[in-house]
Amino acid sequence: MLSNWTEATSSTGGTGPLTLAATGGAALPGDVFPLANQLVQYSIVEYADTTRSTIAQAESGWGLLGAGGTLNRASVQATWVGSSTRSYANSGELVPLSFTSDPLKLRISITATAEGGPAAYPGAGAFGAPAVFAANYFAAQPSNSNTTAGRLYAVPVFLPFSRPTASAGVYVGTAPASGTATMNVAIAQCSPTTSNPHMILWAANDVPISAGGMNLATCGQFFAPGWYWFLFGTNEAVSVGMTADLIAGPAGVSGSGGFKSRYAYKGLTVMTAGETAYGSGAWSTIPNANGPMPYFKL
Repeated sequence: MLSNWTEATSSTGGTGPLTLAATGGAALPGDVFPLANQLVQYSIVEYADTTRSTIAQAESGWGLLGAGGTLNRASVQATWVGSSTRSYANSGELVPLSFTSDPLKLRISITATAEGGPAAYPGAGAFGAPAVFAANYFAAQPSNSNTTAGRLYAVPVFLPFSRPTASAGVYVGTAPASGTATMNVAIAQCSPTTSNPHMILWAANDVPISAGGMNLATCGQFFAPGWYWFLFGTNEAVSVGMTADLIAGPAGVSGSGGFKSRYAYKGLTVMTAGETAYGSGAWSTIPNANGPMPYFKL
């Protein structure tokens, strides 16, 4: 979420959540965004003294506005310390800076940042994981259903902004008791001619599924805005969050081999970045059937 002329300060200090206070007559973020856990882009600037003529350190990223007017820094994307030290989150997240507790030296803005774009995926915050976001809109929380062992699921996703993705995966209801369950997960381009899964941009294979909850594979890749295919499969039946309320696939899909349905599948295979997402066997489409809900940690 973005807002004009929204600014605050804080006397909390430290590396944790900051309780926001009014400053300079500007609107408080909590007044503009009254609902709890709204995702925002933020910028925090700490000055060397109260004249605010020299920046001591600064931080920008993605945060959650909590109840009571607090800013929880969920994903730090850039930091600047002194006049020359700059760090950017090209892979994973940065550590939050420790800010002063002097409100006269601090300026907190809810604003667009160089690392950001539109501030949210269409669905967010399911399963009590506010820093993990669903790439596809869903009207209700997905229900847990068992995957078919050895099946590669292909679900269309639209990523609406450009920024590094720390990890990607699915929500697991209950991990199998065998202790040997693994998942393969990948992001593939859409074919320019058929809109089917094409070149794999990132893949992680044989990732252990150790427990219920979010199971994410380390990504660290940058994806430009646009349509992609989320590819997912397991070596044995695993209860994961699935839904039929997925967004439709890429526009313009046609022909008998096209993906007209909510998701499609074929035989599971090891996936490698740079290769074409073909798998084994023929692609099959299941109209409006349940498909895995993709989740991304930013």
